[in-house]
Amino acid sequence: MTGTQGARYAEYIGREERSSESMAPESAMALAALLGREATDEELGDLPAVWHWVYFHRAYKPGELGPDGHLRRGEASVVPPVPARRRMYAGGGVKLLAPLAVGSPAEKVTICTKVEQKSGRSGDLVFVTLEHRISQHGELARVEEQSLVFFDPPPATYRPFELPALDGEAGSLTFEARETTDAGGFARDGRLRALSPMLFTYSALTGNPHKIHYDRSYCQHFEGYPGLVVHGPLLASAALESLLGVGLEKVSAFEFRARSPIFEGQEAEIHARQQRDSVVDIEITCQGDLCMTASATLAG
Repeated sequence: MTGTQGARYAEYIGREERSSESMAPESAMALAALLGREATDEELGDLPAVWHWVYFHRAYKPGELGPDGHLRRGEASVVPPVPARRRMYAGGGVKLLAPLAVGSPAEKVTICTKVEQKSGRSGDLVFVTLEHRISQHGELARVEEQSLVFFDPPPATYRPFELPALDGEAGSLTFEARETTDAGGFARDGRLRALSPMLFTYSALTGNPHKIHYDRSYCQHFEGYPGLVVHGPLLASAALESLLGVGLEKVSAFEFRARSPIFEGQEAEIHARQQRDSVVDIEITCQGDLCMTASATLAG
């Protein structure tokens, strides 16, 4: 990032975007269905930690979208015009401050809070941090920090693999309990296998137009991936499902960090364990690689 670029990017710090949402219950119910279950009355009265991702979508004209499907960086966006080819959801965190219910209007303010350059195995990286503040009935209900990373991949980053046969499947998410010696704690293992119908549906539910999740040709020929990429937020949502029935409704804060991508048809293993009084640590692995780490803090 040159000095001129850095100065231009700095102009975006503090830029904000406001939106409102009617919070129709159908969106939350559709997300629950994608996760393989039905939404409970309690969840509709106070959405689980990241379920607000199926709300607050904006519609854009085709000419406003960039080659990756997202709104063009710069212009009307809170994201600066970083020229790097790849955009990834690096991680984030959300704090639950008050109930966020379906059926009542809510407002969201998004602010660009930080732009910084780092160097890593993939070369030069530009990280953009966004803060989302969601209010309902005049009360702040959610504060979320979202980290995006932009970079240019080296040639032939991944080797193509044989795509799995769909066999009429859309994908699956399952969990089972695991024995633990921790008093008052729990351990659960899960498996997520996301195929193209699940990826496309999640993109639609979350208003995510990024082509790496539904355009296989774009993935392989433009970004160098072997196949469709499983959404980081979908993995985070699956991680939270490990708490279903054992504390999902008690989550007061949730953090996650993406470490390595998972592709369509690959089986992701989810391991959740409550090792500290109020914290559940979660790891997602695939073929021996650590792909995501997360932690959920339980209230009371």
